[in-house]
Parts: sequence; structure tokens; C-alpha cells
Amino acid sequence: MKITLSLIVIIVLAGCKYGPERSERMDVAGHLNEPVAPVAENILTIPPVVEQVPIIAAPEPAEKLQTFTVVVTDIPANELLFALARDARLNLDVDPSITGRVSINAIDQTLPQILRRISRQVSLHYYMDGPNLVVERDVPFTREYRVDYLNMDRSATSNIQMSTKIASTGTV
Repeated sequence: MKITLSLIVIIVLAGCKYGPERSERMDVAGHLNEPVAPVAENILTIPPVVEQVPIIAAPEPAEKLQTFTVVVTDIPANELLFALARDARLNLDVDPSITGRVSINAIDQTLPQILRRISRQVSLHYYMDGPNLVVERDVPFTREYRVDYLNMDRSATSNIQMSTKIASTGTV
């Protein structure tokens, strides 16, 4: 005797149609015909519909960066950095341990582009600290990060046993 899936669906749906009346069904609280306690107003209130979307200001165009042309051959990195800072009207802090010579031909490039190219030739690291350009020697450093994770411990045990039994039923 085969019962197809469609027959099962029809039986289930027919059972739903002829089930108990609404008054006999279970209420939200879970008890038959028991009055439901009123819900507090501030817990489950639906927020009002937003009629007007806030207006977002139009974006302002970013300030175009100043470009520089630098053509130098085999000069100390400190001298080039001081000349760039003077032309860009920036305060400059240079690590005295920076050594090395630079050769570069940069035409109409921004200061960050030129500094990136210089940092490839001489081992240096630069960043802006307010109005100051800080140039340091590029050395490894330690930084600590806080990582939030679930502290948990897992343990597992396993046991494998094997039993063999050899029996003989007779004598030789």
C-alpha cells in the first residue's frame, strides 16, 4: 500500500480545517480560555512612521593636492626631505638615524607620491602628526592589540579496545 506525499498533505490540511474552534484553542499565554495579561506600553510599542527623510548635505569636493617636480641625482635623503618640506610649507621632524642617498625624477606628483617613492629607496617611514611631517627610520616594532574572543576550553576523550578470542575444539 503506497501513500503518496500529496495524499498526506491533503489529510493534514483537512485536519486543520476541521480542528477545534477559536474559543477552544490555546491562547498566547499557553492556557485554554485564560485571559491574556496586558502588555506594558513601553516594551512593545511600534515606533511612528517616518514621514520625511532627513536631508543629507551635498558632498564638498576634496581639496586638490599641490604637485611638485623633483629631479635629483645621488643626494642625501635628509637634504631632499628638508627641501620638500620647505616647498610644501610643512614642519618636518627627521630621525637622525636616516642615512642613504636618493635619485629620483618625479614630475607633477603630490607629496605623498614622492614620499612613497623615496621610502622605497631609503628605509624610512613617514606620517602626518597634525601640521608636522614625521619621518622615521623603518624598523620593526611591537604593537599590542586587544582581541575579544570567547574563552573556552575543549576536552575530548576516546577509547578504542579490541578483543580477540581464539578457541580450539579438539586435540592433535
